[in-house]
Amino acid sequence: SWAESFSDPTLLETDIFINQLPGGLFGWDLAEKSGTPMLVAAVIPLAFTRTAPVMGFPALRLPGYNALSYRLAEQLVWSFFGPVINRWRIHQLGLPSHPRGAYFAQLRHSTPFLNGFSPLVVPPPADWPAHIHTVGYWLPEQGGWQPPEALLRFLDAGPPPVFIGFGSMPVPDPAQTTKTLVEALRRTG
Repeated sequence: SWAESFSDPTLLETDIFINQLPGGLFGWDLAEKSGTPMLVAAVIPLAFTRTAPVMGFPALRLPGYNALSYRLAEQLVWSFFGPVINRWRIHQLGLPSHPRGAYFAQLRHSTPFLNGFSPLVVPPPADWPAHIHTVGYWLPEQGGWQPPEALLRFLDAGPPPVFIGFGSMPVPDPAQTTKTLVEALRRTG
């Protein structure tokens, strides 16, 4: 059965799926199979709007371009993930495959969509439907956290470390980026 393909049996006891993957990838399928509701959570603007292009696309002033950018992004994502998702749906979940374009249409209807960023930083577009909510940043609760002893020893052992992170963003020219970073570190000591 499909449940045997998951190592954690509590999946079947889930009250709601919270999916942060763009387009709700894989979450829709689990929600459909289990009959469990799903909501989408995002920390960057990903919900369809006609007022701006999808994240990663350039801002152009062309009629219809913003809406088209979402459709293009969906098609690109589906071209990579669609075959994998459909194989999983058929062979593991016992569900029919999704036709091209149907998967992302679910986002534009009634699935709750929570944006974890400030509406002052990214004002909600007027064309977002009522199921899309901008709720502010999700910050950890402040409490009595103390760093582990090993971390404290590491920090005390020398000058303060420097962290340079790129998240999931690709670096088009790694050699030039590295050169720039090394120079910045050299200049700042």
